[in-house]
Amino acid sequence: MTRTAFEGAPLSTLNPSLRGNVLAELAREVDCELHAESTLQDPLLNGRVGSAEYDWLRDGLRIECKSSMMAWRSSAKCWHFCFQGVKIAHNQARMTSAFDELILVLYTPRYLYFYKHDGTFAFSSVGLRTAVQGHQIQISGPRCEKDWTTSLRSILRKLDDETNTCSLQSVMPLTDPRISRALSQRCHMTNQIFLGAPLSDIAPAVRGKRIEALACRVDGIVNRGAHIQNPGLGHCANGSRRGLHQSAFDWCRDDIRVECKSGQLCWDRSGRRWKVSFQCVKLRGLIQFDELLLAIYTPKGIYIYRHDNESFVASNGASTHLKGHRVNLYGPCQEADWVKALDAILCKLDRSGCQSVAFVEW
Repeated sequence: MTRTAFEGAPLSTLNPSLRGNVLAELAREVDCELHAESTLQDPLLNGRVGSAEYDWLRDGLRIECKSSMMAWRSSAKCWHFCFQGVKIAHNQARMTSAFDELILVLYTPRYLYFYKHDGTFAFSSVGLRTAVQGHQIQISGPRCEKDWTTSLRSILRKLDDETNTCSLQSVMPLTDPRISRALSQRCHMTNQIFLGAPLSDIAPAVRGKRIEALACRVDGIVNRGAHIQNPGLGHCANGSRRGLHQSAFDWCRDDIRVECKSGQLCWDRSGRRWKVSFQCVKLRGLIQFDELLLAIYTPKGIYIYRHDNESFVASNGASTHLKGHRVNLYGPCQEADWVKALDAILCKLDRSGCQSVAFVEW
């Protein structure tokens, strides 16, 4: 239902991290327009730009922006917004807040809604993860109401209700030229190389599932005679029982637990290089699988490698024990040619303890 509602909408095919960055830039632009006499600055922490737990400064106030895409929540049978990682002092889970003012951006199939949050409305914890990752803000529409426009009206009424002090700052149609401008500044190079490529026009979560299914089929072909089956279920880090999509691994090959992670070749604007990043990989003391397959999504096709559980691994700081590690593959700095950068990345993999399994060409 979410995919149908957002079909053809700007920003809908971006990965959540990139979409969040674009929406934060738009929120900052709106904030600048509303406070024309104020001075807006990039965040600073220990003298470093961009390393703080908020998005920008306005006359010394720390401004944090959180965005959420309207989505159908099948378990609750309702449309909702969920803003995650809100690091605020609330219910003694955190002693201090990471910001002074919180801006929420509601991404819908037709408009962006910018709200100033009141610091208390609709907060909820996320179990053991709250102390490290922060709270979440969940705002839901009526149960069993499948029409997103009706649900949105109900959600906006909740935000505008006199029982809270949240305030609407701005409404921006998705046709606004500021959106296309922010989008082109953020991801022009990545979008350009994937123009017309298979799977490039679908949401990242859907693409990830399709690549996972492809990798599973390839695994069955490479290991003929092996029995491939769905994983058993376990429990999440917060103690709740896992759903099938939350399993600690993706499939079993005979008695071998196989986990598959996919990542897209994309341009890293800050590092000025091409990169592939695989998120939420439970390695080292957190490992719950026997074999890790990495699927690299490129304009040429999909490269599948068997990881050695050691190479190119990075932590996620204090949240590593909950979110897992990252596996980062970087091309040469200042190399804008994605073909040359990809060759360099594949050479790094070939020289490491990782093993090439297959290449699926488009």
